[in-house]
Amino acid sequence: MKLAITILATVMLLGCSSPAPPAAVLKSIAVTPASTTISVGSTQQYKAVGTYTNGSSQITSGVVWSSFAPADASITSGGLATGLAPGSTKITAALGNIVSPPAELTVSAIPVIAISLSCSGCTNGAVTISPGGKLAITATVTNDPTNSGVVWEPVSVGSLSNETSTSVTYTAPATSMLLNETTVVGLTVESVADPSVSASLQITIVFPLENLTGTWQFNFTDTAGESETIMANLVLDSACTTSAAQCYVPSNLPIAWSSTTFCETTMPSDFAITSFTLHENAAFEAPGVVPTPIAVASNNGFSISGPGSLTSATTMTGNWSLTGGPFPVCGGTWSATQ
Repeated sequence: MKLAITILATVMLLGCSSPAPPAAVLKSIAVTPASTTISVGSTQQYKAVGTYTNGSSQITSGVVWSSFAPADASITSGGLATGLAPGSTKITAALGNIVSPPAELTVSAIPVIAISLSCSGCTNGAVTISPGGKLAITATVTNDPTNSGVVWEPVSVGSLSNETSTSVTYTAPATSMLLNETTVVGLTVESVADPSVSASLQITIVFPLENLTGTWQFNFTDTAGESETIMANLVLDSACTTSAAQCYVPSNLPIAWSSTTFCETTMPSDFAITSFTLHENAAFEAPGVVPTPIAVASNNGFSISGPGSLTSATTMTGNWSLTGGPFPVCGGTWSATQ
């Protein structure tokens, strides 16, 4: 009898147990971040968070990751996306037949280091200053991950001082050693982070024209070796003098011609120079020539003209040709010293 009662009690206890709750089922997946931008070569780690039928949510493992545009961005089985090319794509995570809404991923180009130079009076990478002038120049570097600034390259004319990684002072020479009216100096900087990136500034130094007034001795020599020397007291001729050019004429006209033969021709006894013009400009002051820096005419209808250059503040040289008068066509060289 005692055994029967025990069995009955056990049966009654089993009949009163509660049924087990149903297993939680994945209802949806959300991908984070929902929208982001990376550059080419950069990465982004994604997470998949699942929501279940019992209201719980947790990071879901075992999902399959996909990129809609794998040429722009790839994604690994662990959810790590890598930017491959500028563009955009959508990233999804799927588990079974549950697929997340797409996350937006934009891939931008790699930022390129750039340098810009600025200074007072600078326009489009160029500036003009006076002899002896000073110029404070600032270098602005963008997209430099190291913030290391620039290196200032040495200049061929003038000098640099107060150099930092972002600024420098340029000082122009007080006088022109080349006697140019205008000298152009190229100032260049390079990025410390990427020396292939550089910028330049064109600095133009405007020098005044030399003052050529005074007594000059001119010598004309023809191809046969015959020569004539004259003295000309040059003064400014306001008729053709401007800020960019100056003309000179002798104050002692007419000037007698002393040589008895020239261009293999006997000179008339009354032969004299009746007009004489020297044209000075930037090209004349540089090591080069201009079309007609010198033009000489005589009372016998001949004229000498020719290009030349100012080789120092007290020396000129050039070539000449002669036309008209009693001479055959001839030419030679001319020089002048003060």
